[in-house]
Amino acid sequence: MKSKLISKTIKQKIEIHNHNFKWKSVQLDQIADVIDPHPSHRAPPEISNGFPFAGIGDIMEDSTLKVEKCRKVGEESIIQQENAYKIDEYSIGFGRVGTVGKVVKLRKKGFRYGLSPTLSIINANENIDKKFLYFFVKSQSFQQQVYQRITGTTRPSIGIKELRKINIILPSMKEQRKIGKILWDIQEKFESLNKQNKNLEKTIQIIFKSWCIDFEGQTQLENSELGKIPRGWKKQTLDDICEIFSGGTPRTSNKKYWNEGIPWLSSGETRNRFIIDTEREISQLGVKNSSTRLAKKFDVVIASAGQGNTRGQVSLCFIDTYVNQSVVVLRSKIDFLYSYFVFCNLKSRYEELRGLSDSHSSRGSLPKNVLVIVKIVVPEKSILKKFNDVVKPMFERIEKNLYELSILTKTLDSLLPKLMSGEIKV
Repeated sequence: MKSKLISKTIKQKIEIHNHNFKWKSVQLDQIADVIDPHPSHRAPPEISNGFPFAGIGDIMEDSTLKVEKCRKVGEESIIQQENAYKIDEYSIGFGRVGTVGKVVKLRKKGFRYGLSPTLSIINANENIDKKFLYFFVKSQSFQQQVYQRITGTTRPSIGIKELRKINIILPSMKEQRKIGKILWDIQEKFESLNKQNKNLEKTIQIIFKSWCIDFEGQTQLENSELGKIPRGWKKQTLDDICEIFSGGTPRTSNKKYWNEGIPWLSSGETRNRFIIDTEREISQLGVKNSSTRLAKKFDVVIASAGQGNTRGQVSLCFIDTYVNQSVVVLRSKIDFLYSYFVFCNLKSRYEELRGLSDSHSSRGSLPKNVLVIVKIVVPEKSILKKFNDVVKPMFERIEKNLYELSILTKTLDSLLPKLMSGEIKV
């Protein structure tokens, strides 16, 4: 599969060279403008209906802005920044305070917004290829130099003057362009697949809401304790339509129970909507000598405990995986007829699930005995089957894209240090 993802053109361009070649070293400020977007460092006053004022935590790597999370400021602050610097397709945002080292694409957007001093803007000049610079800033060489200059413990930061002194190692402009293009093409493919998956998820949820919450096309409604529902639909509990169970953890002190290729899922990994792999693996002996249980492909899993926002997170398994005691598995009692439906339903009820755990458990957990009583309005089987038929190809595309994304990530992670160190020459 990997050979399909990396084009023949890219493969043909890459050669391994064992001999040394000369690259020159320059400071960042020699090949780029390193801009502090808000040099006064005095936070502008917040207003209710203003413009987004984004910190490094509000911007995704692909330049997506979490507008709803940004504090809002007046137009005066925005005008000051618009007059001070420009943003284009290759502008780099670099985390300078708090999340030091985070690298994001800024890109010009179709709306006005400002940037906080938690990040710096790096705009390449004519002395470096813009794509090459973006990936050098992400490289280990750049990041290590940054970490050596970090100050502060409670809120780490790097000064703008120190950031400008970071050394950049440059091959010829011709090589820069080749390296930049190879890595940029992989990154663009990654972002395209990621965007496609987000759109597919959004479409699935729109269909679910239309059919199963707004009851589009259903004209005969009747009263129930959950409000008006279509005639023929059933008010049930999760326990009525799913087998519900949790897992366990092999003894961590016994090395024979671990790292032997069998997927094992912890609650924190439900931050991923879809499970295609796991962070840890166990052995068959670990399975035999623990209470862990197997979640199968298409099972829905919920984090029943965990730090921060973990509890109540819902994921759909695209693999068979054993689970720990903080993961609750919901398995459809009729093949996987209920799987997509239950996933979509519970995904939209995150706050409700967290509220249930708070009211039913003193420890703030969401165990099986709480989930079994969760009520759910279930469509007639003919409608449920039609819903499955409509969304199934979308879920299959998401799954395929996720595997491609995983391979692209590994490819980029492998190529980046080698290209930036000169181990691989193009």
